[in-house]
Amino acid sequence: PPPPPPPPPPGGPPPLEPPQEDEGGPTPLAAAGGGASSSQGYELGPVDRSYRPLASLAGVGLSAAGRPSLDPQPLEKRQKVAGKLGTKLRGVVSNCVRVAQVKARHPKATIYDVSFGDQDCKEEHALASVRGKQAALERRKMLNFPVLEPLLHALCGKNRWALTGAKLLYVPAALALTTAAREKGWREEEDGKFSADLKLLLNKGEVDSKIALKPTGAEIELAELWQIMAAEQQQNPAEARKPLNVLDVVLTQFAQGRYMQIGDAFFYLGTRQELRESQLRWANLHRITDTLNLHMGYRQSVISSETGPLLQIDRAGLVLMREGMPVLEWIGVKMNRRSNVRPVQPADLFDLARSSKGKLLRSGTQRWKLQQRHSPGVCKRLHGIDEVALKDRTFTQDDGNETNVYQYFVDNYPQFKREIDPNKPGIKVGEAKGDRCAPVVPIELLTFAPGQLATEKTAEVSSEMIKHMAEEPGFRFPAIEDIVRAVSHGEGPTSSAFGIEINPQLLELKPESARQLVPHSLLFKTRGGQSTCDVFVDTTGKGQGGWNLRGGKGGEIEFWEPASLPRDKRWVIVHFGIDLSGLGAFTRTFARMAAGRGMKGLEPPHRDDVYDMSRYEQNKTLADELDRLQGKSYRGGIGLLMAILPGKEAENARYLYPTIKRWGNTKGVPTQCINGLKMAPPFGKGGGKGGGRGPKVLGTDGSYSAGILLKVNLKLGGANGVSKAMNEDRSVVSEKPTMVVGLDVNHAGRGSTADSHPAICYSLDCLCSKWATEVTSQKAKEELVPAEWLKARMVHAAQEFQKRNNRPVMRLFFYRDGLAHNMFSAAVVQEVAAIKSAMQQLGICPELVYIVVQKRTRARFCMRTPDGRRYEKPPYGLVVDREVTDATHHTRAGDFYLSPHFALKGTPRPAHYHVIVDEANLTADQVHDFTFELCHVYQRATKVVSCPAPVYYAHLAAFQAQYNSTNWRDESAAWETGSAASGGSSGSSATVLLPMHKDHDGKLWQV
Repeated sequence: PPPPPPPPPPGGPPPLEPPQEDEGGPTPLAAAGGGASSSQGYELGPVDRSYRPLASLAGVGLSAAGRPSLDPQPLEKRQKVAGKLGTKLRGVVSNCVRVAQVKARHPKATIYDVSFGDQDCKEEHALASVRGKQAALERRKMLNFPVLEPLLHALCGKNRWALTGAKLLYVPAALALTTAAREKGWREEEDGKFSADLKLLLNKGEVDSKIALKPTGAEIELAELWQIMAAEQQQNPAEARKPLNVLDVVLTQFAQGRYMQIGDAFFYLGTRQELRESQLRWANLHRITDTLNLHMGYRQSVISSETGPLLQIDRAGLVLMREGMPVLEWIGVKMNRRSNVRPVQPADLFDLARSSKGKLLRSGTQRWKLQQRHSPGVCKRLHGIDEVALKDRTFTQDDGNETNVYQYFVDNYPQFKREIDPNKPGIKVGEAKGDRCAPVVPIELLTFAPGQLATEKTAEVSSEMIKHMAEEPGFRFPAIEDIVRAVSHGEGPTSSAFGIEINPQLLELKPESARQLVPHSLLFKTRGGQSTCDVFVDTTGKGQGGWNLRGGKGGEIEFWEPASLPRDKRWVIVHFGIDLSGLGAFTRTFARMAAGRGMKGLEPPHRDDVYDMSRYEQNKTLADELDRLQGKSYRGGIGLLMAILPGKEAENARYLYPTIKRWGNTKGVPTQCINGLKMAPPFGKGGGKGGGRGPKVLGTDGSYSAGILLKVNLKLGGANGVSKAMNEDRSVVSEKPTMVVGLDVNHAGRGSTADSHPAICYSLDCLCSKWATEVTSQKAKEELVPAEWLKARMVHAAQEFQKRNNRPVMRLFFYRDGLAHNMFSAAVVQEVAAIKSAMQQLGICPELVYIVVQKRTRARFCMRTPDGRRYEKPPYGLVVDREVTDATHHTRAGDFYLSPHFALKGTPRPAHYHVIVDEANLTADQVHDFTFELCHVYQRATKVVSCPAPVYYAHLAAFQAQYNSTNWRDESAAWETGSAASGGSSGSSATVLLPMHKDHDGKLWQV
């Protein structure tokens, strides 16, 4: 191999070497085992750890259109070598049970196509093609399981069939028409097809239809499933997934006919009285807002693991609109009108009908389903509010006489005469056809139909969901055991027919499978910044996984690199009409804490630097006023804008917070928003615990100011603390110049067509203390980022890293958040190829370690006490890399679960890590420990967090990127799906983001 490049000259960073011509031998990447020809695709393998420039990169270049030039290829499979680092733990229990194989008469699953209705039944076919959770609810109601179940029992045999929604039917043997089947109305047609008459439940009531079963000729060998799992390598993962799909369907058949299924979750959607009568311990109902209910259920799925298929079960939650809620009450809640204080007036409804919000009274892309009190059993869709009053909305009846809507309902439904207000507009329950106006029903006669998914995603709703769903292990795992027993009993007859058996005992991991990693120490500076100070992670009590920044004898510890506010810039405070009685105490406490952390220039602002912005209620006027303050008598402008926001977080997120962040990002001004309720509560100055005079004023609490300073120091360009192992060259990043990158994509809410926003965050130093962030926009719901954009950002990142460190990148850790298993190959083809192409353009060949982070995993772990009677939280730093991990591995490190944090409430959720590319040939222990180390250096908190710092930073930036969109608009999330989170932009092509100001370069502006 060619010799390594000479060391950099002392005068500055060396120029990046241009790509060299190949001298006839293999390219450096191919010689290292990581290259391949374009016909073979991108292959994985060990690489030489020495640095050398990249001459060429076969197979992973970009085409003229910016797409990778290779075709998707299956990822190479490798033998996994599990880790040994850490203390072995006994009694670690997972939320999985084993799925065993028993002897069956028919070890095959025969597949039939299922169809409902005929060519004349268009509504059923259209409904079956709709996707999404709400459509799943509709399909389950349409199938009418109490009628369908005995019909299939007669043809297939009792508990000897499994239906996948409304498309496929699995049976353990080919069907034959029996006498019992004929008595139920089954008919055998040509080509082995069976059909029978069936009544379906549609919006207009029961409809005569039929069900047809057509053989596909396909069979799945269930006996081969366990052989596939036991094999060391799988040549075709897609084929291996088919038997798992059968297991998924078979093991949910009992629940499908009795509960409401949404995805892989099951719920019992009944009233409180019905829940009590059902005696289902896992089914609960909680009222979380005036309009929403939280239904508790369970979810289950079959996963492939090293030890065979496992059934994973956990608790689930579903937020639905309150059943039977009057539409008038719902509108009143959204408009802050209470019936006993200030009821909704006709003028309010007319204003709403004329506004843009009145056109968005729908559930995302679907319209709310309403019940009519005057016609029980008939449901209509909400199409908006009428523009005229009921007494003025006239129409011609079937007999030719003209009347108005109010008079029509009074004549035909006199029992509702006193409830209907003739001066209010009605609700449109259909579309206008030709010259005829849309059908209108009085608003007083409409209520919400049951089983409708809520679309609100506010902080209040999220807080209430966390409150009820963050269950401690002592409650969650006994509930899971109850669910396992119920599933094992209910699904037993069907699973036995297919040769499947469920072990009702939760899987307890072996000691070598679950280990606790040793926490990392952090380095800060002592008072005056003259020497370093070790800060250790608390390992006992409620402070597990955290640390404090108080030195000996109550002295403060300084930041590793405290930032300073330039002398020509000012600290400005804006507020929105709140009580300022505690502002002076807060600013003095904040300034004192800032000085204690080593920061300079943050003296308490003069009263002339405090502005009341309550009169600026529109987006444009508020931004214009901030522009005026930026240029008002300050030579350098505003150095730090602190905004004290009123109200709750949900209210601030709709308008004030996005506007301020958008202005700060485009003007280069660091902004820090503070909830005014925490600084000046509405009940006076408060008395703390036992005071009885209201909540404690956090503005005078030093710990509250210390938490804000963690963010302010980063936004001003400082660094809070560093890992001791990194500083002392004992980390993986110390072996050679290493850059760490995090990438995440933020998507709009369900039903929204707003753009998605990718964000990339990369380290600028070898201590992972300085980070830079870049964002963009792309088409809605696309997870993979554009190759051209990623390539350009990686080129810029590598150049910035070399500029600051006088050395090129020689190792690259890339943490990718949000990819599902079926996207791994596509990510290698598109994103890994773009990264490689960027390094090729610079003439360097760093060792790439590409790791996928799945944060929303359904795995849970807990500790069983030695007596086996109780479940407790697992310790922080828990790593699991055997038994429940994937059966297929792409690198030596394979995949693993890591729960680095200690959950203050509930059961901690581990993240699932997949090492897809490992050109550094790292051991599992090295990957585990470095990932755990990155969870210590998230500088926005004084505790070990649940995922690596670059992933967190990229997640925050991707979410805030929406505020920089050119067509972002501030509409309330209470009326449409995800408007507060997505900005409500529309269209299929991505919009342009306003450019980030250059003063934000190299700073964590998103924290």
